[in-house]
Amino acid sequence: MKLSLTVPAHLGETATSLASRLAARNFQSNVRTFATDMGMAFPHIVEGQPDALDNLAILSGADREVLFKSSFIRGDGRSFWLNGQRITAPNLRRQSFVCCPICMVQDMKAGLLDPAINAYGRAIWSIVQCRTCITHGVAHVKIGEVPPPAMIHDFTAAVRLHEGTIYRLAEEPVLRTASDFERNLVDRIGGKDRGSGWLDSLDFSVAVKACEVFGAVAEFGRTVNLKRLSGPQWAAAGAAGYDILRRGTATLRAFLSDLQRAEAFKGIAGPKKVFGRIYEWLHEQDPANDPVRDVVREHIVETMPIDAGEEVLGKINQQRRIHSIRSLALQTGIHPITVRKVLAITGEVAADDDRQDNSIALPAASGAEMLLTRMSSAMTQLGVREYLNVNRVSAALLAGSGYLPVVLVTEGMDQLYHPDDLDQFMARLTANAVPVQHCEPGQVPLTLACKRSNAKLLEVVDLVLHGKLAWVGVLSSEHGLPSVLVNLAEVKEKVKLAPVDGIAISAVAGDLGVTDTGARFLADTSALATRIVINPANRCPMTVVPFADYRQFKVTYVSLRDIARSRGLPSRRMLNELARSGILPVASWRKNGAILFRRSDLL
Repeated sequence: MKLSLTVPAHLGETATSLASRLAARNFQSNVRTFATDMGMAFPHIVEGQPDALDNLAILSGADREVLFKSSFIRGDGRSFWLNGQRITAPNLRRQSFVCCPICMVQDMKAGLLDPAINAYGRAIWSIVQCRTCITHGVAHVKIGEVPPPAMIHDFTAAVRLHEGTIYRLAEEPVLRTASDFERNLVDRIGGKDRGSGWLDSLDFSVAVKACEVFGAVAEFGRTVNLKRLSGPQWAAAGAAGYDILRRGTATLRAFLSDLQRAEAFKGIAGPKKVFGRIYEWLHEQDPANDPVRDVVREHIVETMPIDAGEEVLGKINQQRRIHSIRSLALQTGIHPITVRKVLAITGEVAADDDRQDNSIALPAASGAEMLLTRMSSAMTQLGVREYLNVNRVSAALLAGSGYLPVVLVTEGMDQLYHPDDLDQFMARLTANAVPVQHCEPGQVPLTLACKRSNAKLLEVVDLVLHGKLAWVGVLSSEHGLPSVLVNLAEVKEKVKLAPVDGIAISAVAGDLGVTDTGARFLADTSALATRIVINPANRCPMTVVPFADYRQFKVTYVSLRDIARSRGLPSRRMLNELARSGILPVASWRKNGAILFRRSDLL
């Protein structure tokens, strides 16, 4: 039943304010006593229980819907709902008497009732972050200390107690411009449609906390002590944070990127160290924070070297997306200096980039990572020797042949070879090989066949790889290149060289009938035309006189030995008779062990 003496309910007025004014209008000095007399429990009105609010609406004649929208309704835990917005206890100051003094004075002068009854309490005055009256551009002020328990929530009693103070504060208000952050909160409380922006889609208290924490880090640094910030500092933080977050997740992530670039951290710099209080706040497992936490987590795993299986803000990262030089070094076991060199070679890091190893980020599964992974299990030529079971010379020949791909070629670093490539090389050699338990006569390891046939290693390898041998075996008791068997006779036949077109200098002496010294002299002085060829017997270089040149030489010259033999005389007697006839050998040649005559002189 509606009371005879009522007060007008105002838009935005709290249920406790309406109850307090209604009690005073009915000559009750204490709202709790009045509520009891009306069959209501005042604590139920304070907590916004529906039945209590319904009874208050009936008694006062207030519009039920309007009353519910401006009343604090108890939610889960330490939270309240106000016009559809969840507000947690840290964001409320319901026990303090905070107001806009100009609003209060205007209220007191506007009505026909007692000034203290005309004034009413706005719900937004109970929101900690609403520090400014948007209508008058002045700061909200706290009037008096915390009232005694009997006066808490008794709005009209508090106004009567501090009426003089309110008038004085209204005459000398603290001018203040409301921030966009505060205007946003007032609009949300008032139910104003602000579109579908990401920030406005968040839970009210989460949006408030996000703005304050992001703003505090932006204004005072990532390690700011949140417990020591003053009211003005919190106001500055909220405004700064709102400016960062109001444009959505893109500006949020841009701010996080700025934090990552702002300081070159020494040693390990994980997300907690980089993002400071932001990370600590989101690490608290409040499900309401999930929308913000998800964005920050996604940014972390997309921009920082987080390994698969590592926990980030309460969730296990399923896949690494970013590497740093340090993480690549740890993963591959390669020294960071070498990692940096490789990244410079592949063009993924500038050669003059002097940032810390942990500060340089590059995509996971990149070409550089795959290259470094191959390098981590690669080997030098010494490893190739052991892997293929060959000597140093053979390993160098194979390494330089192109049959063994080099993992990375760069100045100042050893050439590396991967076991997979060595296995593929051996697989090609034994692709058509016959398994052999014991070598039969004539079957020898490929390496031994090279020695016995005076062939080069690569020459025999080529025969096997290009299928030019009728028979190839593989010996199960051996490993590496010595396990590849060939038929020695077949190899010798395949590698046999064509006969040399010429006569060796060593054979010239016996054929001409001069001393070895004389033959060499003729070659050295170009009396005999010579050239260097490969000895088909031992594959070594040898000096020969081409047959055509040698025949021409013998047409022109003849040795004392051959003249003496043709006439059946000893060489010395023949030499003396020729001398008595005035026929002399080539003088300069004779002095060097080659006694030769021009055939034209013998005619």
